[in-house]
Amino acid sequence: MDSLAIRPGALDDATAQREHAARIAALPGRRVPRPDLTPDRARFDGDRHRPQFHMLPPWHWMNEPHAPVYFKGKYHIFYQHDPLGPFWGQIHWGHAVSTDMVHWRDLPIALAPAADSAGPDGCWSGSAYVDGDRGPVLFFTGGDDRLRYRQRTGLAVSTYQADLDTDLPTWTMRPEPVTEAPAELPAGPGTAWAENFRDPFVWEEDGTWYQLVGSGIVDYDGTQVTHKHGGTALLHTARRPEGPWTYRGPLHQNDLATQPEPGEVWELPVLLPLPGPRGRRTGKHILLICPWWEGFNPNAVKHTYYWIGTFDKRRHRFVPDHEKPREFDFGEHFTGPSGFVTPDGRSVVFSITQDRRTEQQHAQSGWAHNAGMPVSLSLREDNTLGVEPIAETATLRGKKLAHIRHASVEEADRRLADVSGDLLDISAVVEPRGARTITLAVRSSADGTEETLLSYDTATHRFEIDRSRSSLDPDVRKGIHGGSAELDGGQLRLRVLLDRSMIEAYINGSNSLTSRLYPTRQDATALRLTSAGGSPHVVSLDVWRMNGAYDGTVAPGAYDPPRPTDVDALPNHDFATGDLTGWTVVSGTTFSDANVTTRPDWGWGGPFYQAETDDDPAGHHLWGFNPDAGGDDATGVLRSAAVVLGGDGVVDLLVSGGDNPDQLYAAVVRADDGKVLAKATGRGTEQYRRVVFDLAAYLGDRIYIEIVDRASGGWGHINVDDVNVPVKRP
Repeated sequence: MDSLAIRPGALDDATAQREHAARIAALPGRRVPRPDLTPDRARFDGDRHRPQFHMLPPWHWMNEPHAPVYFKGKYHIFYQHDPLGPFWGQIHWGHAVSTDMVHWRDLPIALAPAADSAGPDGCWSGSAYVDGDRGPVLFFTGGDDRLRYRQRTGLAVSTYQADLDTDLPTWTMRPEPVTEAPAELPAGPGTAWAENFRDPFVWEEDGTWYQLVGSGIVDYDGTQVTHKHGGTALLHTARRPEGPWTYRGPLHQNDLATQPEPGEVWELPVLLPLPGPRGRRTGKHILLICPWWEGFNPNAVKHTYYWIGTFDKRRHRFVPDHEKPREFDFGEHFTGPSGFVTPDGRSVVFSITQDRRTEQQHAQSGWAHNAGMPVSLSLREDNTLGVEPIAETATLRGKKLAHIRHASVEEADRRLADVSGDLLDISAVVEPRGARTITLAVRSSADGTEETLLSYDTATHRFEIDRSRSSLDPDVRKGIHGGSAELDGGQLRLRVLLDRSMIEAYINGSNSLTSRLYPTRQDATALRLTSAGGSPHVVSLDVWRMNGAYDGTVAPGAYDPPRPTDVDALPNHDFATGDLTGWTVVSGTTFSDANVTTRPDWGWGGPFYQAETDDDPAGHHLWGFNPDAGGDDATGVLRSAAVVLGGDGVVDLLVSGGDNPDQLYAAVVRADDGKVLAKATGRGTEQYRRVVFDLAAYLGDRIYIEIVDRASGGWGHINVDDVNVPVKRP
């Protein structure tokens, strides 16, 4: 839409026609532009966090990519998508096509909720497989909120046989489901959890179609769940995609009592053959799953687990080689696996890389999440899992920025001084030779205030990412993550893909670490290589600049101008003291030292997402609810010290809690006359959002922050953290 005008009143026909004719006459050549609703990726040019060489939708929200399939020279990938905005809901299947799995082209939405389909309330994750001459068929999780058990497997077929279009742009969903979970479906020690029956993974082998569906195993008393045994993948077989499908029981399961990590329900189960190092058959398979819990769990949407073992087709069971599940990725951002076997026999897995940003950040940026780089899986000679980015990733490389051979770490680091970027492919082989640690720093600023460290500890054989200083943004999740990884023949082989906010590291071809970085400084693009102890030797170190995955040039990231530094901070602005030092209780009982907490979640829901800063690594914040001091019914007023507004006059803070601008709010107040200059309330949620007030018009005025709770009953509280006021120095 190029323009929209709204005026009071209504126009008569003659006036409307005259104005319309005048508008047409003013157009070049008197030609009306043809409407074009195709999403334009250029709208995000300059977004310093949006990946450029990873697969992601042209806009808005996505979750896991799924249903990868190869047909007639093209790779197709589908993904969970909300075309209406950067938020969860209205789940469709997005669609993209590629000739190499790394360069992508957007296609129309493949599946949309429809009243005459198996998914009137959402088309959730699934899989694809080629059914002979009619081409790929799609199996999806159909959501129908009218049913007691709302999830079942639906089927969609392309129009390829009619139009012979190998882009497969058009699909038809069948009205009836192909599999459902009836009550009391037997599943080992209990019954299948019928309310959780989703994410079909389908393949055909020797004339038999197989379907795995993620679920859980529970005990019922007829009306409710009385005991949860653990997650599972329910196996079905058929002679054709439409069925009839025969239930064969749980493929495998975890016992929550002894193996709690895989969760109460398995999502997105994937079973793939594992080829050997040179592509030979091994007879082994990998079973990948994502854990799900009914209530809030701090490990939710962070992990993918797997077992290596044997698929017993006769017994319809998976027999693992190791009892304990293994974590696939060390970084707590790799989730939602899907996979397939390529025409050349590789087992390739796609994933979603959760960006861990808040709903507010998604709304402001206009997009949420992106896919990880496809990875090839194999069985190594020591019978452990091999994980590497697909070979086609190298075709994204542009200019070579560094080519270092046989150098000391110090020399290699010196030669990296002129190398920088936020779209890089880094490949390194280092012999430790007595070094205790070897560290590669990426997205490093000149003064080191922002940088992310990838380190290998030779004593503990542990590889880690340290994001403690990855961003000066207090709303960015930080921390240290890692896992055990053995050296490969005495060498550390490291491959790093850096794509704006996205980082993937592959260690010795055996492990991956996926994470997110959100630097704020424009110069946070440098690389550094360091070590501690010994005389490590850099066998090779290569760095390439990467090109984009979509047509068009890649626009450089845009950064905000620096904020003033010649200012002081509001005393105890982030409650880092663990109490109300610097703040005054004006009235009431709702605010006290007991309200200052480090709790990361509120017990009945998700995370607060309080600020994470170097000054307050414990994450203190002011929780207005405080169940031990009156909860929602307590009221009161809290006031900061009075200061002189300086700098650029921009005040920002985190706020959450009840939505009541008259009785629940955090305000900036002018001290001399008590005038409220700006205020914000919660949004009926405990998760913080960042509020920004531009008060440049009041520079030089004495102000204070006032937190007001005059509400009782449900949501009668307000929460505050990280109040940033530029204070003029005396």
